[in-house]
Amino acid sequence: MNPSRLLPGLALLLLVVGCAVQDAASGYGDEDADVFKEEPPAEDAGVPTFDLPVDPPDEGVAVADSGPGPVEPDVGMSPLDTGPVTQTDVGFSRDLGVVPTDRGVLPTDRGIPTTLNCASQTSCASCTAQATCGWCGLTARCFDGTSTGPLGGATCALGWAWTSSACVSVDPCSASTSCGACAGQAGCGWCGASNRCVTANTARTGPASGVCLSAWSGSVAACTAAPPDPCAIHTDCGACSAVLSCGWCRSTRRCMTGASTGPNPTYGTCDSWAYLGTQCTALPTDPCRSSSSCSGCVGRGACGWCRDSGTCHTGSSSGPTDRACRSGRWYWDPFLGICF
Repeated sequence: MNPSRLLPGLALLLLVVGCAVQDAASGYGDEDADVFKEEPPAEDAGVPTFDLPVDPPDEGVAVADSGPGPVEPDVGMSPLDTGPVTQTDVGFSRDLGVVPTDRGVLPTDRGIPTTLNCASQTSCASCTAQATCGWCGLTARCFDGTSTGPLGGATCALGWAWTSSACVSVDPCSASTSCGACAGQAGCGWCGASNRCVTANTARTGPASGVCLSAWSGSVAACTAAPPDPCAIHTDCGACSAVLSCGWCRSTRRCMTGASTGPNPTYGTCDSWAYLGTQCTALPTDPCRSSSSCSGCVGRGACGWCRDSGTCHTGSSSGPTDRACRSGRWYWDPFLGICF
């Protein structure tokens, strides 16, 4: 069969099939297309609706307008609460008149420091300078409190001071700031460990309450008395001069705090000073030292007696050769051999 004779028939068949398909598609869209459409929500399906109230914005906080951009806080807005305020929180104005603490808002009649810490205060003045602290004169301690007394279960049976002006009345001793002024005041004593004046016990041997760890002075004489010499524990020249701050006094044969120029005046004076160890070993043997009494010493011609140390030394009328005796304490009389 000749293919060219089939082409007209094939073209006619394709045209008929195409028309049939187009008619079917148009009919489907009119009746069934609604199946695939999304139904709009009903105007009133019987479900109740409510208009919820909207809280107005907090006062002092600027509300953003309808324009673009982030919401900027107003200058006068209050900081957001981040939890309870404790006594270590800082930065309250001195003009507020109240202090927020972990116990609530406490009134105050004095300036508010940047950091509140009562227990570490050791005097009435420093205690009452803190915004929420008060001083108990009876126990000489600083507590958290108000103008009426301590807080947190603490008590003060006598002498509560809430302001600095009340310090003198609850503990008159606290006004003294030096050992001499304190110890000279009736009923007071100075504690060197804390450098403050406190009420003393009846015998003035210590504080009326609490303890003084060291350097208690219940009298003016105790304030001026020289402290014990730490070098006095050494009993010979070698051991003494081996310590940097110590030197050996030959005339009194004792170790004293000092330097190369001599002993510290706080601990006394010395006529014959050995600061270096070589000065100890370089001392020649004195033949006069064998005499153990004044009469036996001065009768030996070139020897003299030192009353301070009770020893015999080679010397002359001007003093011992080794300068180991103070002026006025030297006896030298080879002719009479008499001791006075």
